[in-house]
Amino acid sequence: TGLEREKIENEYAELQKKIEEYKAILADRKVLLGVIKEEIILIRDKYGDERRTSIGYDEYDISMEDMIPHENTIITMTKLGYIKRMTVDNFKSQHRGGKGIKGMQTIEDDYIDDMIMTTTHHYIMFFTN
Repeated sequence: TGLEREKIENEYAELQKKIEEYKAILADRKVLLGVIKEEIILIRDKYGDERRTSIGYDEYDISMEDMIPHENTIITMTKLGYIKRMTVDNFKSQHRGGKGIKGMQTIEDDYIDDMIMTTTHHYIMFFTN
C-alpha cells in the first residue's frame, strides 16, 4: 500500500505541474498562439500532402442563365397594368363545348389586354407610365 500511495502522490504532483503549464499558456496570448502554430505544423507534417485536383475555371463554366430551366411561357398583361407569367402546361387544348381555364384573376373593370408566348430565356421589357 505504501508503493501505491507513493505512485498516486507522484501522479498528483505531475498533474499539478501540467495544470500550471496549461494555466501559463492560457494566460499569455503569444505563448498560446505559438502552441497552436506548433500543433498545426505537426498535423500538417503528419497528414498533409499535395492537392490531388486543381482549382481553376473550366471552359464549360455555367452562367446564371444556364441555371434557369428552359420552359415555354405565356405572359398576360391587363388593361390596368398587371402582368403575370405562367407556363404553357397550365393551359390545355379545348374541344368543342369544353370549359376553359382562367389564366388570371382580374379585378372589376380590368381585363386581359395582351398575351405573349415566349420562353424563360428571352428578355422582355415592359414600360409603364
